[in-house]
Amino acid sequence: MLVGQRPPLACRPSPPQGGRLRFHQCAAPIADFVCPTHHLIVEIDGSHHGSPEQMADDERRTAHLQSRGYTILRFWNDDVIRDIDGVCQHIVTAAAETEEILQ
Repeated sequence: MLVGQRPPLACRPSPPQGGRLRFHQCAAPIADFVCPTHHLIVEIDGSHHGSPEQMADDERRTAHLQSRGYTILRFWNDDVIRDIDGVCQHIVTAAAETEEILQ
């Protein structure tokens, strides 16, 4: 899966407590995917995010979004391609944790 593509069905499971985990795609450069009900943002980064300039931009953007109450998850494109199940499990776990914090 590359930036700009919808997450596969495997990444849209129901969270552990029976709620729905829905992602909404946002216009770049704000975020790749946002789940507003869980205050969760998923960023899927390509290799250009490894440059010092882009890393600094990503840190600023992450700090801004965190200041607005969002949890930010970042995955490399390669991780999504090689281990989609692990990425999805990480997202579901983070959604459950943010749900606990929000209650």
